[in-house]
Amino acid sequence: MKEGDGLSKGNRLIGELIYDYRKSRRYTLPHLSTLSGIPKGTISKIERGETKHPELTTILSLTSSLSIPYSDVVGHYIVTERRKKVLQRLLMEAIQRGESTVIEKIAVRFLQSDSEDSYDLIEELYKMTEAVTDNTIRLTLFALIAKYAREHGVQPYVAKAFFQTYLIERNDFSRLEQTFHTGIYLLNYIGFFPEEEKALIHFKLGFHAYALQMHEKSIELLSAVVEEYKSDPLTRARALLLTSNSYYYLGNYFLAEHYMHECNKYSFKEIQENIKLNEACILGKKGHTEQAISQLLICLQQSSSDQTIHIINELFELYLHNKDTVSIDILLKHESQIINTEYKTPFKKSELALYFKLKAGYYIQLKKYEEAIDCFMLSILHYIGVDSRVRANDCFNLILFILPKWAQQQVDDSTK
Repeated sequence: MKEGDGLSKGNRLIGELIYDYRKSRRYTLPHLSTLSGIPKGTISKIERGETKHPELTTILSLTSSLSIPYSDVVGHYIVTERRKKVLQRLLMEAIQRGESTVIEKIAVRFLQSDSEDSYDLIEELYKMTEAVTDNTIRLTLFALIAKYAREHGVQPYVAKAFFQTYLIERNDFSRLEQTFHTGIYLLNYIGFFPEEEKALIHFKLGFHAYALQMHEKSIELLSAVVEEYKSDPLTRARALLLTSNSYYYLGNYFLAEHYMHECNKYSFKEIQENIKLNEACILGKKGHTEQAISQLLICLQQSSSDQTIHIINELFELYLHNKDTVSIDILLKHESQIINTEYKTPFKKSELALYFKLKAGYYIQLKKYEEAIDCFMLSILHYIGVDSRVRANDCFNLILFILPKWAQQQVDDSTK
């Protein structure tokens, strides 16, 4: 074998592909040259493997003229290509095309670029991935970065890739519990983050636990934001508010008020609105029902639309307790607003589920069992949408409880 024959054989891979497609379409070299704008001599050299590194633009012009699938082109082209800039361009091209089947292959080859440090290559791929908008592609590339970084001992980028993966996956509300455990695993790498990112990670995990009604865990995670790490004022205020809310749902109103007073040190509008709402809620839990209702009605008039669902639900519970169906009828006039609002967090989506559960309770008081069952079904669907199967099962059990009453009602109506 002559020197360079082995290399030539490898380089012929892309040339062979072009040759095979040209022959199958019965194109002559001059014909393909006319279609692609590439000189026939250049095409001939590429087909014979005489061009060591064919230019990517040349290859794409030829393969486009021959209608060769992009995945085939890439698969053949990257076999011998080790130049970082070329692979980077090829990867960006694949990302723009949305060619998910080849993106990972190119990225793997990019990380194997000649004469480049592993850390620098991982860093560059990470920056490229941050700019990608397609979450499926982002997840693929971050998974590759985490794997490659772990294999090469670049732990900071294992941590970064895991964090970005968690931020994407946590937006799938139907898998909240699973993605929460993914996020908790991230804490094994917390030492690789700067202080403000440590606070942010703990805040997001604390909020995640809160959405799952894991209030003790939420308090534990948020304590790092409140007591340990330096964070921006709004994040700290939100952490204090969530801590107050968690104690409220645990029935510890003393600590709920304590953290609420800490929140009062911050003038952010969203924090101040929540403080007024929380004060009214605690009044209701302490038995000061009329005072709580009065304050909640003020909140309903003054607060932003983002708070409406929470206020309505608190009023609903108090009215149900008082068996005040007249006030509930007035409250139901807000239903159109509630249903047509876009809820972007799992907690708010679960509040919509709670609204339908409370409405079912209202219909039970009126002995309208069929309407109650319909509302319970809506509640179940919304709870399942945020991975809250326990609360969905509660609604299902309530349906089973009232089914005999509904059946008896049907019998009574039929005999009238």
